Amino acid sequence: MRTGKEKPFRMPRKCPICNSKIIKKKDKVAHYCSNKNCFAQQKRKISHFISKTAFDIEGLGPKIIEQLIQNDIIEDASDLFKLTINELKPLERFA
Repeated sequence: MRTGKEKPFRMPRKCPICNSKIIKKKDKVAHYCSNKNCFAQQKRKISHFISKTAFDIEGLGPKIIEQLIQNDIIEDASDLFKLTINELKPLERFA
Protein backbone atom coordinates (compact mmCIF):
# COMPACT_ATOMS: atom_id res chain seq x y z
CA MET A 1 0.00 0.00 0.00
CA ARG A 2 1.40 3.39 -0.97
CA THR A 3 2.01 5.97 1.73
CA GLY A 4 3.33 8.86 -0.37
CA LYS A 5 6.83 8.42 1.07
CA GLU A 6 8.02 6.08 -1.67
CA LYS A 7 11.33 6.79 -3.38
CA PRO A 8 11.56 6.61 -7.17
CA PHE A 9 13.16 3.40 -8.42
CA ARG A 10 16.46 3.80 -10.23
CA MET A 11 17.66 0.92 -12.36
CA PRO A 12 21.21 -0.02 -11.34
CA ARG A 13 23.83 0.94 -13.91
CA LYS A 14 26.19 -1.84 -12.86
CA CYS A 15 25.65 -5.52 -12.09
CA PRO A 16 25.57 -6.08 -8.31
CA ILE A 17 27.51 -9.34 -8.76
CA CYS A 18 30.34 -8.55 -11.20
CA ASN A 19 30.11 -4.75 -11.50
CA SER A 20 29.74 -4.86 -15.30
CA LYS A 21 27.52 -2.45 -17.20
CA ILE A 22 23.75 -3.13 -17.25
CA ILE A 23 22.28 -3.07 -20.75
CA LYS A 24 18.78 -3.02 -22.21
CA LYS A 25 18.33 -4.54 -25.63
CA LYS A 26 16.33 -2.57 -28.17
CA ASP A 27 12.62 -3.47 -28.17
CA LYS A 28 13.03 -5.49 -24.93
CA VAL A 29 11.77 -4.70 -21.45
CA ALA A 30 14.36 -6.58 -19.40
CA HIS A 31 17.77 -5.24 -18.42
CA TYR A 32 20.82 -7.51 -18.44
CA CYS A 33 24.36 -7.68 -17.17
CA SER A 34 26.66 -7.13 -20.16
CA ASN A 35 29.19 -9.68 -18.88
CA LYS A 36 28.42 -13.10 -20.38
CA ASN A 37 30.82 -14.64 -17.84
CA CYS A 38 29.04 -13.10 -14.85
CA PHE A 39 28.80 -15.66 -12.03
CA ALA A 40 25.07 -15.02 -11.57
CA GLN A 41 24.36 -15.52 -15.28
CA GLN A 42 26.44 -18.70 -15.45
CA LYS A 43 24.70 -20.10 -12.38
CA ARG A 44 21.23 -19.30 -13.74
CA LYS A 45 21.92 -20.77 -17.20
CA ILE A 46 23.32 -24.00 -15.78
CA SER A 47 20.55 -24.23 -13.18
CA HIS A 48 17.99 -24.00 -15.98
CA PHE A 49 19.86 -26.67 -17.96
CA ILE A 50 19.70 -29.16 -15.06
CA SER A 51 16.11 -28.29 -14.10
CA LYS A 52 13.12 -30.61 -14.42
CA THR A 53 11.95 -28.75 -17.52
CA ALA A 54 15.27 -29.41 -19.28
CA PHE A 55 17.69 -32.31 -18.58
CA ASP A 56 16.24 -33.12 -15.14
CA ILE A 57 19.59 -34.09 -13.61
CA GLU A 58 18.70 -35.56 -10.23
CA GLY A 59 20.89 -34.65 -7.26
CA LEU A 60 22.55 -31.72 -8.99
CA GLY A 61 21.21 -28.57 -7.36
CA PRO A 62 22.10 -24.89 -7.07
CA LYS A 63 24.61 -25.35 -4.24
CA ILE A 64 26.61 -27.91 -6.20
CA ILE A 65 26.45 -25.77 -9.35
CA GLU A 66 27.74 -22.85 -7.28
CA GLN A 67 30.71 -24.93 -6.05
CA LEU A 68 31.52 -26.13 -9.55
CA ILE A 69 31.56 -22.59 -10.94
CA GLN A 70 33.42 -21.06 -7.98
CA ASN A 71 36.13 -23.73 -8.22
CA ASP A 72 36.51 -23.13 -11.98
CA ILE A 73 35.48 -26.71 -12.73
CA ILE A 74 32.68 -25.72 -15.10
CA GLU A 75 31.96 -22.61 -17.17
CA ASP A 76 28.85 -23.75 -19.01
CA ALA A 77 26.38 -26.63 -19.12
CA SER A 78 28.42 -28.68 -21.60
CA ASP A 79 31.21 -28.96 -18.99
CA LEU A 80 28.89 -31.10 -16.84
CA PHE A 81 29.42 -33.98 -19.28
CA LYS A 82 33.21 -33.80 -18.90
CA LEU A 83 33.37 -33.97 -15.08
CA THR A 84 35.71 -36.52 -13.55
CA ILE A 85 35.64 -38.19 -10.15
CA ASN A 86 38.88 -36.41 -9.20
CA GLU A 87 37.27 -33.01 -9.86
CA LEU A 88 34.25 -33.86 -7.72
CA LYS A 89 35.97 -35.58 -4.75
CA PRO A 90 37.24 -32.40 -3.04
CA LEU A 91 33.81 -30.76 -3.19
CA GLU A 92 31.34 -30.70 -0.32
CA ARG A 93 28.84 -33.61 -0.50
CA PHE A 94 31.11 -35.69 -2.78
CA ALA A 95 33.64 -37.09 -0.29
